[in-house]
Amino acid sequence: MSRATMEVDSADTGRERVGLAIVLTLVEVLMFFGFITLAAASPATLASPVVEGSNITLAFLYGIVILVAGVLLIGLYVLIENAADSRDFVSTQPKVIR
Repeated sequence: MSRATMEVDSADTGRERVGLAIVLTLVEVLMFFGFITLAAASPATLASPVVEGSNITLAFLYGIVILVAGVLLIGLYVLIENAADSRDFVSTQPKVIR
């Protein structure tokens, strides 16, 4: 494999990684703007308790879900990127023929 081929391959991989980052970011942004839209359109819904008689509101629960989803999406991105880096590292190592 020539050096020029390796550079093209790494450029393609970089584009794929940006695409993954954009998709995961859009998921988080849609969740956040869904919360903001719900707060603007129906604040009474967010003020309602999760369970009757509870002090925990739907807004609090939704906020926690957004935070946890953000952490999980970051973890997913790191796992996917680390796996891709491992494959890239192994594929670029010289092969030893005995």
